Amino acid sequence: MNRRSRFLVWPLILCAATAGMAASAPDEVTRIAQQGLQHFVSPVTGPDLEVCGIPAGTSLEQMSLGKPFELHEISPQALASNRTVTSVQQLIVGSTQYYFPVLVSGTTRAILIVDKVNGQWKAVSLGYPGLAAELALLRATWPEEQGFHPELIVMRQAYSLLFTIPEKGGTNLTRVRMCADIKPQRPVTAGQPVVTSTPQQDYGSICDITEVLPDLRRSLAVGKFIPVPKDK
Repeated sequence: MNRRSRFLVWPLILCAATAGMAASAPDEVTRIAQQGLQHFVSPVTGPDLEVCGIPAGTSLEQMSLGKPFELHEISPQALASNRTVTSVQQLIVGSTQYYFPVLVSGTTRAILIVDKVNGQWKAVSLGYPGLAAELALLRATWPEEQGFHPELIVMRQAYSLLFTIPEKGGTNLTRVRMCADIKPQRPVTAGQPVVTSTPQQDYGSICDITEVLPDLRRSLAVGKFIPVPKDK
């Protein structure tokens, strides 16, 4: 296995559930994340680091882990039911995954994923620079210091990554913008900046669950994925 193959660069939404920022990870999960960062980064230099969104030449000592996102996902069973959905909490279930932002000089550059595999916590992948930038922007828009705790929610069957702000009521559900991390892409070349779809736009506008549910339900009914349109 070459060094580049150690990093997951295929669609995040197909292989993961969702993320939420309300709670910190258990101590064991945090310990595994710290060990995992060292495991992934120590053998890697130069352009290989940039594939993960980390500037070439960055040392392990310059990196730190931010507060993780506990993962959740939309239950297809709850979404397919005929009952009226009055709360986002009616749709979501937990998972065994955590997303840890990887920071370099205070800037979120990548995501480290910890998952429970065969009953044991493991750091399973590092990368997703586009998603890392979007999640940092989400947190900056709805900061914990002001009492907000955004939760990230994935609907794998619909290629959709969404978020909800519990402090703004139980019925808001808004899409996270698509970024290059959810589809195969060319490696980032040395010195090339990492960009997302619309980095200048924050997440201050939120939607009601009634605006999102029809597309999600239709994706289940027709049995195929419905991609989320990219921002123009």
